[in-house]
Amino acid sequence: MSSSQTGLGKQLTDLQKCHRDKKDMIVKMKKRDEEKIVGIQRESAELQLRVRSDFERMHQILWKEESSLMTELQRDSASALEKLQRHIEHLDTGLEELEQLISRTQGCLEQLKTTVLFETRGLADSVHIENEPDVSGHLRNARYTGPLQYILWKKMYKSLESAPTRLTFDPNTAHPNLVLSEDLLSVREVDEQQPVANNPERFDKCVNVLSAQSFSSGRHYWEVGVAGKTKWDLGIAKESVDRKVVVKIAPSNGYWTLRLRDSETYWAGTLPWKRLPIQKKLKRIGVFLDFDDGRLSFYDAEDMSHLLTFRQSFSERVFAFFSTCFSDGGLNSEPLQLCNGSL
Repeated sequence: MSSSQTGLGKQLTDLQKCHRDKKDMIVKMKKRDEEKIVGIQRESAELQLRVRSDFERMHQILWKEESSLMTELQRDSASALEKLQRHIEHLDTGLEELEQLISRTQGCLEQLKTTVLFETRGLADSVHIENEPDVSGHLRNARYTGPLQYILWKKMYKSLESAPTRLTFDPNTAHPNLVLSEDLLSVREVDEQQPVANNPERFDKCVNVLSAQSFSSGRHYWEVGVAGKTKWDLGIAKESVDRKVVVKIAPSNGYWTLRLRDSETYWAGTLPWKRLPIQKKLKRIGVFLDFDDGRLSFYDAEDMSHLLTFRQSFSERVFAFFSTCFSDGGLNSEPLQLCNGSL
């Protein structure tokens, strides 16, 4: 074989290897896509079951309330109609008696023209008539005429599977520059540090505070009022986060957060930060944690529009996390508010 043939053979061999490698890459890529298809189909089926189950639960509540209310309404209607029907029957009896008395009286008047001797006994009898039954309030009861949709909404709200979790701030974790309200539902940053113990749970370097309640399973939802603030951080933090040093607030350090800066710019607390396409000014943030599914989501609590979701398997218990950020000379002095039971 000549040198030119040898060289050409090597080129063809290399080219064939290149094609085979690319084929293997495509086959693997195709397999991954097929596995993703199966995964998406499985996840879609599971989510459809969950959505259908959630709606079925609400339908059952509504059906039960509707059935109960309609039964009461029919019973009250029947009671009112029965009272009126009995009264009408009584009136018919009275009318019949009065017709007889009128007829007898008329007969006496006719006899009076020809004689003064006739029977008058019973002509002055009084026909007893019962008062009209009061049925005006039977159907205009507040049970039927009140704010029905709001009443039903309140009942559904109380029966939610992931009912809003009642949180309080943990004063033992609050940075010394944070002041908590007496009910532990409001927190704001002040210029002077408070005389608090330097306990291991307390944040020393950043104006952070955790919830007193922790989560290690289940689904949980809470809302935080942020109106009037120019910056803040909200989310969850692992129990093991180092509270005595300055660290970047990111999942790799045990924090999953939504952040506001410069009054109008919202960021996902990742490394690096990821700017979110949120155009409106948020006043109230809803936070939903599905610990078992490894999911943390943020919502605009005023219309429940979705803002951000983290997917992460949690290996230890977590706490709700809050940072008021510094007050910036009064520009960011409004407090963060836990909105327990005030939806």
